[in-house]
Amino acid sequence: MGVKGTNKGNKSTFWDFENTSGKRKYKNTHALGYGWETPASATGGTVVVEGLYSIHHFPNPSYTDNAEATFSITNKPEGLTVDYIVIGGGGSGGSADPGAYSAGGGGAGTVHVRTGHPIANDTSYPVIIGKGGTNLAPTPPAAPAGSEGWNPYGKGQPGFASTCFGLTAPGGGAGGATGSAGDPGGSSGGASHGTTTVTPNTGDDWPGAAPLVSPTNGWGNVCHAGAASFQGGGGGGAASGGPPASRAGGAGIDLSPMVGTTFGGNPAAGNNTASGGYFAGGGGAGYYGGPTANGGSGGGGPSGGPGAGSGARGVASTGSGGGGADGAVASHNPWNPTDQPNGTFGTGGGGAPGIVIIRYLTADL
Repeated sequence: MGVKGTNKGNKSTFWDFENTSGKRKYKNTHALGYGWETPASATGGTVVVEGLYSIHHFPNPSYTDNAEATFSITNKPEGLTVDYIVIGGGGSGGSADPGAYSAGGGGAGTVHVRTGHPIANDTSYPVIIGKGGTNLAPTPPAAPAGSEGWNPYGKGQPGFASTCFGLTAPGGGAGGATGSAGDPGGSSGGASHGTTTVTPNTGDDWPGAAPLVSPTNGWGNVCHAGAASFQGGGGGGAASGGPPASRAGGAGIDLSPMVGTTFGGNPAAGNNTASGGYFAGGGGAGYYGGPTANGGSGGGGPSGGPGAGSGARGVASTGSGGGGADGAVASHNPWNPTDQPNGTFGTGGGGAPGIVIIRYLTADL
């Protein structure tokens, strides 16, 4: 009989790579017998080893499509107990327009963390990694109404949900444009300038270090309101929404104690680079002719600004929001691919696709 996970959200064991607390005992009970038994194995995603854990992560490198995969174990009759994370795609930032409207930042996707989940032997579990929201065209929209690329009046697009083991993590809300509020989402998208509406989030506020198992709604925060002085509001991050009427994106969640720093976004706000173990930062908001605003730690896209009118996209596979556009210029943001359009007065950055992460004690397999 294999040993089941006993952490149940206990902080001292759930975050402890080396099991220094001594509260979780385990041993490898799978024997090769007389040499003709096939060893147990788990497949799916990209596997890394952090301390005593094997970690399967399912990134989505595409900013335009959802990704699908499977996770399964074989030759393990007693099954396996895993911990897992599901993060939805981030919302895109809004586009600017000739009326000097600077856009709001995109909100981060919902973050779900679960522990002690039993996996049956010889069963394949589907995994879907949601793409981030896109903002493909300035006003008027070039894509057909109702299509995935359609963005009325330059508004961003919400992120798409990620799913695993029957659990769904909704995407983040889109950033507002042309005087509109942002959209709801796990973390909501920021408002365009002059719009003081704070759109509700669907995730629950992150309490800090504990509890370590997320609530039913997952984690997310509200966006920031816009300001009358031609400034948009930053998108909410999974760890914080930030101060009222702030252009900075909300902070992302530090999951490095659980998954290490091989993937995820950088902890420095506005760094916009991969690796660091942070996830789901909000996108920064535009300011007509003003300086760039940072995206939230964890991969949120910075806003457009001098010399870079379009907002930057979020870091791939972090579920972070994209940056909102500046209303004064239409130049290219260096953090975006060269084929991303700039729009007449700047285009919002695309939201980052989400990610699914599954881990288990290597010795339990």
